[in-house]
Amino acid sequence: MARLPSSPAVLVALCVRHGTATCVPALAFLQVQSPRGCGLPERIQLELESPSVIFATCKKDRARPTRRIATSSLGERPQAELRRSRMSGSTVSCWEASTPQLKVWVLLGLFIALAPGLALAQQATISAADPLGSITSSKKTACPAGGVSGGVCYKLVISCPHVADMSAHLKVNSPAGTSSGTVIFGAGGNGVGYYEKEFIFGETAVDSVLSGGFTTAQINFDGLSQGWMNGPGGPRKLACRYATVARWVYDHIRPSVTEALCATGNSGGSAAIAYALAHYGESSLFSMVELTSGPPQSRIDYGCICDRPAVSVSCHNGLLGQCYGVKTAQMAIDQAYRNTSCSSAVTSHSRVNAGIFLKDSIDSTDASLSYPTTDVHLVFGGKDTSSAVPLGQYYADRVTSKHVLDCVADAPHSLPDVLDGANKVADDLKSFCHKQ
Repeated sequence: MARLPSSPAVLVALCVRHGTATCVPALAFLQVQSPRGCGLPERIQLELESPSVIFATCKKDRARPTRRIATSSLGERPQAELRRSRMSGSTVSCWEASTPQLKVWVLLGLFIALAPGLALAQQATISAADPLGSITSSKKTACPAGGVSGGVCYKLVISCPHVADMSAHLKVNSPAGTSSGTVIFGAGGNGVGYYEKEFIFGETAVDSVLSGGFTTAQINFDGLSQGWMNGPGGPRKLACRYATVARWVYDHIRPSVTEALCATGNSGGSAAIAYALAHYGESSLFSMVELTSGPPQSRIDYGCICDRPAVSVSCHNGLLGQCYGVKTAQMAIDQAYRNTSCSSAVTSHSRVNAGIFLKDSIDSTDASLSYPTTDVHLVFGGKDTSSAVPLGQYYADRVTSKHVLDCVADAPHSLPDVLDGANKVADDLKSFCHKQ
């Protein structure tokens, strides 16, 4: 543990969400020494711009130059020290590095020089979380023809940091009796289209869950041509759109605050859920998730650079490659950056953007991979030979909390395109969607 300085200082814990007094995943404590002339330490304001950039400013004089302290190694080193600020008389040091979910004793109001014997303590949970956006407008609208009858539809306007605003539609169906839980259905790829129409037996799955006593909520990211993956910004920032809608469903659609929220999505739809768990702190929202045919964005660097060997997977005999291929790279990743960085790397194997790809991956160095209150199920099709299978299994192998991996022997990549694939999804949701 680092030695605390003898000058006036305050020890704080940075928790949960970006903004004032928030955390980064490998950071349990920050000891902030008062900038020269700032006075009492409670006047120091900490703001997190990104998982690797922290601002410390003197509250009494916002016009003063902001101290910008950056590091890119917090997620890689068990102990880290933020490099020294250039502002005279100020330092920020970090110690007691943690995993993304860590119980720590948070010491609040520790004034070492002013009150050596004074310390208040309380227990807190440090979690990594990218900033959620907000739903700036929610209006009921007419539901499209077809699909499960009796739905109520909403048009939502989603605003997320650092990416363009977009609209999406939500179709909600309520069961005849008391709801046993709420299930979000997300289509594959970029999330454009309703689950009930995007898959051959999608409506069968939704209707089965509804008939089983659950509220269903289908998300359709049709406000932009490339759905929630419409860049620029990169997949991780763009995934804020799904996470923000999920939060709105949790707050506004669940009939009861005591019931479970669960979700399913295929391929890119499973990635949206996994981003919500790994980077947006939503394991506290979801009681159970059913990820089918993915998530393919578990390691974007593997998929784009294509320099990794083929690997064995649970649902196949033989080996499957982890490379996206040019077409998938263009459709799934290039659109998120609005450039050809992924598809060009597929053929060149260039590692120029390897750091960006890793940072934007679900399993980045600062990902949260323990979900003690979320039952994670992953299902793959026996006829799916895409890179989504080994990359999805990579994510499954990295999850440290409860998870289950299953196979549907005759299912293709679009798993609900076969009846037993759709039934598997519906049966799992009805059986396991409950508070953990």
